[in-house]
Amino acid sequence: MDYKKFTYRQKIKFIFSFLILTQISCESLTYVPIKTPLEKDKERKIELMQELKNDFESNGFKYKPLGFGESDVLKPNSHFVLDSLYEIKYKNDLNGINSKAIDEQIQIQKNIIYSDTTPIYFIENHVFSLEKEKNFECLHSEIFLDANNKIYAIKILESISTEHRLSEFYASYKFRKSFIYSNALADLAEIEFYNFYQQKIDQLTLKEKENFINFMLSVMRTAKIISSLDKKVLIKEFVRHFVQGQTKNYLEEKFNKMEEFYDEKNNLLYYLVDYQYSKRNEEKLTEILNVQVYLNPYLQLIEIIPL
Repeated sequence: MDYKKFTYRQKIKFIFSFLILTQISCESLTYVPIKTPLEKDKERKIELMQELKNDFESNGFKYKPLGFGESDVLKPNSHFVLDSLYEIKYKNDLNGINSKAIDEQIQIQKNIIYSDTTPIYFIENHVFSLEKEKNFECLHSEIFLDANNKIYAIKILESISTEHRLSEFYASYKFRKSFIYSNALADLAEIEFYNFYQQKIDQLTLKEKENFINFMLSVMRTAKIISSLDKKVLIKEFVRHFVQGQTKNYLEEKFNKMEEFYDEKNNLLYYLVDYQYSKRNEEKLTEILNVQVYLNPYLQLIEIIPL
């Protein structure tokens, strides 16, 4: 029947019947929203952290997540073949090329995948800390999870003993994030800082790395406190620290000289700082002291010489 020829009553009856059928159909269906890749990624990380928390705490450790790097997927070879076929099909479609042959190969490869029992694993790049009694440790790991978000294996890439206050900087270092500005990527100065210290780290033995990384983290923390990576400002901060310690019991100070020394190949060897400060001694008399402070290129203390 031609809808245009419906009478008014027929139209109302038709619409009413359609609404009833639609309502009945909708009541028999349940809408299940499809999760986006971002939602799945977030859910996987939440379940990972909960499983780690439960496992470590059951063994007396306090677990604290410090950050995640980029995720990865470990697929069987059959999946990579299918990905390649889809990439070819995509390029063909862009160039107006018929993909009938590729479509047939895609279907064949799908059938192969359906019969492939090799599991897919998701890999999470994760930094976390563990605390037990007086021991505090930061760990950089790769965590393998199955399709049900259950941990299959944990690969520890690096582990260092450090302080609570430095742990957040360890995560920033591992993921090359800003340590001066919150929730930001590293800027050019911070990238240069990472590269400079990493070159040294790569030359060290396993035993030497921990102490050096801890010192680097202290430099990062100081830079955050002063909101700057200006070398002169950092040098002054560390000279004060090496000379005065944590007390900073000085009245006045003066940096008389700050010099850089290089070798014949123009490689920085050390910094020399003439530092003068005054403080009260045990007799509450004011003393004026002069020292020469030598720092290596990474701002570690070489020597303090009284003048």
